[in-house]
Formats: sequence, C-alpha cells, structure tokens
Amino acid sequence: MLSAWSQFVSDKGAAKGFPTAQPKIELRYVVASGTNAAGDAVGCDDFAIAYTDSSGTSGVATGGTARDNPDAYRFPIIVCSLALKSDWAELRLVAAGTGTSGKTISIAEDGTGTGVDVALPGPHKIGRRHKDANGDAELLIATMGDSGCRGASGGQNCDFGWPFQRITELAAEAQPDLFLHVGDYRYYKQYDSHKRWDYWQKDLLLPARRALLAAPWAFTRGNHEECSHHKSGVGFTFLFGVGNAACTGSEVDVEPSWSFDVAPGGIDASGKASDAHRFVMIDTSDEYSSELKGAFTDAINRSKTDSAWWVSHVPPVHLLNYGGKTRPYNGNVRYQLAEAIKNTGPLCDSSRTGSAPCRPSLILLGHDHMFQTVTFGGPSGPFTWPQIYIVGHGGVDLRSANLSSTSCTFRFKDLPGSSAAQTGTVHSRSKFGYVMWRRSVATTKSPTGWIADPRDDQGNAWQPFSTPTGDCDPKPPAPTNPNP
Repeated sequence: MLSAWSQFVSDKGAAKGFPTAQPKIELRYVVASGTNAAGDAVGCDDFAIAYTDSSGTSGVATGGTARDNPDAYRFPIIVCSLALKSDWAELRLVAAGTGTSGKTISIAEDGTGTGVDVALPGPHKIGRRHKDANGDAELLIATMGDSGCRGASGGQNCDFGWPFQRITELAAEAQPDLFLHVGDYRYYKQYDSHKRWDYWQKDLLLPARRALLAAPWAFTRGNHEECSHHKSGVGFTFLFGVGNAACTGSEVDVEPSWSFDVAPGGIDASGKASDAHRFVMIDTSDEYSSELKGAFTDAINRSKTDSAWWVSHVPPVHLLNYGGKTRPYNGNVRYQLAEAIKNTGPLCDSSRTGSAPCRPSLILLGHDHMFQTVTFGGPSGPFTWPQIYIVGHGGVDLRSANLSSTSCTFRFKDLPGSSAAQTGTVHSRSKFGYVMWRRSVATTKSPTGWIADPRDDQGNAWQPFSTPTGDCDPKPPAPTNPNP
C-alpha cells in the first residue's frame, strides 16, 4: 500500500437551494500497478473495508473502484475510490476475503519494516469527537496551505528546515474532525526523474501520511495544481478530484464550486443539526480565468445559510508591499468576484439575522507564503466585508508582507460589491505554522462563528495580535525646503 486517506467530495445530487445535508466522503487508497506474487494483476478489489457503524455493529464492504488514470507513464499507480456510508464510525483496510478479523493493511515507512496502519475514523465521527468546557458538542478543524518544498533546484532544503510533516503530525495529535488545505501541495522538482507520482509522494503523501488518516480532508486546487501546469494539475485531479472537470494538461479548467456541511454533534440523515456550518470550495487556481465569475456566483448562492466560509487559494483581497508598491488585490480574481456580486447582491448585510451579517463570514486562502488576516469592521461596529484569513505558511519558503508594522490598518478602495472604501485591520506574520479552529454553541455568535487558535510549527500557541499601531502604508513625509 502506497498511500490512503479520506476526503470530502462534491454532492452532485444536492437539491436546489443547497439544504443542510450529510457530507459526502470517500476513502481513496493507492497501490502500485503491476502483478502480485501469483502473477495476477493487482487491483482495488484485492482489498476490503472492515468497519464498525454507529450502533457498534461490525461488517465488511468490498473494495473501491479504480479512478481513470490520465498518464500511466508518470503515474504507475492505481487510485481506488469508495464512497463511505454516513453511519460508519471506524474503518480499516484489510485484504479481501479476510473478514472483520483481517490484519490491517499498512503504508510502509521509508527504510523500515513497519508502517502506518490504514485505520481511520468514519463519517459518523465528524462533530462527535469533542466537547467544549461546558460539555457541549464541539467541532475542531485544522487548516493549512502552501505546504510543499521546492527542493534544491528551487532553493529550499527539503531535508532540513522544511516543517510540513511536523505541522501535520502536531495537528493530527489534536484529533480534529477534518483538515482543510488551501492548495499548493506540489513544488518539488529535480532533473533526474519524470515520474510525477514520485513528486506527489515526496511533497505531500509521505510527510502527511499519518495526518491523512487522522480525519477526512478537503482539498482545494492551488495555482501549482492548475490544469495548464502539466506537472501537477493532472496529478491533483487524478488523486483528489471531486467532480468531472477535465485536466489534460493542454487546457485550463476551473472546477465548479462545491460545498459540504458539518455541525457540532453531527448531522443526521435528514439533514437535522444544531449550529451547522457550510464550507464552500472555490477553484481559483487559474487566477486569470473568465470562468471565475461563474464559480463565484455559484459560491454566493451556496452561502445563503446562517454560517458559511469560502475555502479557496488566490486571495481576492490581501495586503502586500513589494518594490515600494502596496498591492491590496489580485486583479482578475477581485474583478470576477465583483462581477458575480453585481448579479447576486452584496456579501454583507447588517439587517440579516443569524450568526453573522456576512455570507461568507470568512474566506480561507493561501497563495501568499505567510500568515495574514484582514478584518473589516467590528468589534463594536458591524462587519462590512468577510474576514480574509491567509494560511500560506505551511511549509514552502516564507515571504514577508513588507508592511510598516505587524498589526496596522489600511483603507481598501474598490472592495468587490462595496460602494465605499473600507478600513481593514491587518495582522501579518512570516512564521511557519497552522491554525486550529473550534465551533460550538458557545462560539457561534463570534464574528466568523468559530474561534481561531494559530500555532507555530512546534505546536505553540501564538501570542495575541497587538493593537494596530498605524497605517500599514503611511504617506511619506513631506520634503523639507533646503532653503527656508
């Protein structure tokens, strides 16, 4: 066994209006192409799933089916996929025919005779693993992004100082209900191999092998996985794709937006849940695509619920300063979002009832290799635009925002859908890390419906952000008259 994980996938059968529903989750496992000791071709049906459901009943399900392989030369593997039943609480991968007592299949560790067992929590566990201080059900999630390593040819040492494996294992120790990755998994490249599967193993699947089995993941495509980037786009679609979008390497396709729901205490089969939350997944990997307008329009329609976040890669809004020029936006992403809002109405409305006036209340992003938040409005006044939360500090070489101070304010003009300039409070840090989030009845009235817990690559909680000390981009002092 080369790799295994569970992941959220698109619910293509969702009813109009996108009501709350059980999330759709698949098990995926990877085996090498070839034959076994008996000379028979290895296949997905050589394996089975031993499970225990929510009532404690054990059973066995047949293995998955093979996903279409777009490039057998660069990917000499079989990716097997199986839809998991919503009432499965625990599952293990075993050899076909061995029953519920079969030995758990393991993923071999590098250079050792032992491995990581393919045993993982099932969909029923989501929202049912944790309690808050009051004894109420609590959701716990882990978020990260921009995690790959460039390698020697890209100027980054992957054997020393690359923290991604440590970050994933620290997050997994907390037993989160799910992981969110905002894209850019694949950076590594050398000149000695054309086997792109090797690169996916090195950049993601081996360092994250324990975390991939700790909870289901939701994967967003980053610009390093866009379909025009043959080295990584095809691999992302083959391994983690959730819909039917093509990715041949010669065309650019923005995958349709999709969403899934989670809730503290879980969601029952009828969609009943308390304090449910929706994650809307948006493909911005090709930041210059005109298809982004449609993706954003769909995302806005999917966000018509009391609590929603967007999860994507390229920020429509951020704050960077390079070469003496402040950059508050990514041009086409901002433009396409603004065009979508013209047809759907503003993202924020102070008259709305529910946990937050903005839908989404937060946009989780990457792309910029740093940590940054931008908050519009509050804490005493209304929130006037969704909070921007950039978690691009998951492992690839870091960059600084080059702002005038760590915590500062900036006047953003031309925010999509906003008729007036808005002042944003900006917090930036250039440190490796990840962010844990909690949601329970005690947190749903917070600005985003969740409580953030940013941590460094050693698992230590960050110190609270300082009070903004001034303008992020202060005006230069007026020139003095040399001849007063």
